[in-house]
Order: sequence, then C-alpha cells, then structure tokens
Amino acid sequence: MEIMRSKKRILISCLILLVCNVCSLHAVSRGMKKVVDDALDFSVKQSMSMFNVMQSQKGILPRTAKNGEMITCESPWWTSGFYPGTLWYCYEYSNDPQVRMAAEEMTSRVEKQKYNNALIVTSNPEDFSHDIKGREEVHPLAGIHFQRELEEKAYEAGNGKIPVQLYGDFKDGKISEKFGKVHPAFCGEYQFADLRKILTNELSEAFIEGMESFGKKIKGFDRPDAILASG
Repeated sequence: MEIMRSKKRILISCLILLVCNVCSLHAVSRGMKKVVDDALDFSVKQSMSMFNVMQSQKGILPRTAKNGEMITCESPWWTSGFYPGTLWYCYEYSNDPQVRMAAEEMTSRVEKQKYNNALIVTSNPEDFSHDIKGREEVHPLAGIHFQRELEEKAYEAGNGKIPVQLYGDFKDGKISEKFGKVHPAFCGEYQFADLRKILTNELSEAFIEGMESFGKKIKGFDRPDAILASG
C-alpha cells in the first residue's frame, strides 16, 4: 500500500514539473517574439529615417557610416543593393505602403545593374593535365599553376588593364569596339580584348553553354551587349 502511495506521489510530482516546464517555455517563446518584433519595428523606423535623408539625393544610395557621417555611393558600387533589399524585407514585415514606396524608389536607383551577374565555370584536372614540371601526371599544384597562366593571359590581353568584351562578340570571336546599353560596373581602367584567347576552348564553350542556359530562365541574361570582364 505504501509503495502505491509513493508511486502516485512521484507521478504527481512529474506531472507538476511537466506543466511548469511547458508554461516556462511558452513564456520564453512569448518573450522572444516580443524581442524579435521590437527589433523589426526599430529596423523599419531606422530604414525609413534613412530614406527621408536619401529621398532628395537622386541616384545616390547609402554605403556605410564613418565618424557619424553617412557615406554614399552610386549603383555600380557592390553594396548598392543592400539598402533597397533591406527596405523590401521591412515591407514584408510591416506591410506598410509607405515602406513599399520607399523600396520601389531605392530599387529604381539600381535598375541598370540588374544584369550585373557572375557565372562560374568549373575546371577539372583534364583542363590542366600538365604540371609545373611538364610531367604527364597531374601535380598537386597544377591547378594553381593553371590559374596563374589564366591570370597572366588576362594581364597580357588587357595590357595591364581589365580586359573586357561584349558577350555577342565573345561568341563571334571578335574584339568589341564599344559598349551597348549595359553599363560597366567595375572600377579601374579597361581595354577591349578577345577573352577567348585567355580561356581554353573547353572553358569558352562551357561558358557559352551556361550563358545560353541562364538566358532561357532569366530574360536578357545572355543579351549580346552583356559585358564580360576577366581579372
């Protein structure tokens, strides 16, 4: 009889602990939700305060802050899309039409950069089957040697400047003469060159295949005046 009473007391104690733990977790969950909501509300407020400052500065976007002062940039700078993207996240959270208006305005300032993308072509050991000593087997450092060769060819093609070429001319194997409607987003001096002379035939064909494939999914990705740059 005494054993049965002990088991009941243990069971009741466990149930009480379980209820307390569930209540505690619920309280923590509610508390965390408030922390997150407060942080997002503050983010919306700060983002809109920045927009009020930036709204009259046409074509300019925030870049960073230094010594309490805002440093701005134009759309070619690599962080130019960060602030417009933040505004869209703020709108997703707040559903505030004023935030959407701000997001649309700042997004329009990076519109001409929408085709500024990167495409990665993978190289295999077959692409650099020679090693640094000329042996037939692949040396552990053959990949680095291959990369160095590509960089040297790029330097020579651009005469020390950034070698660039329009995609249409790259396919046709001719050096470009001028840019089209796509504006370059890189910084530094450039020179039109034949980028096919930098890459192997296999890599060039793989690159074209990738461009054409993306062009079927993203309108304008493979447009003839898309700018290719090697570095």
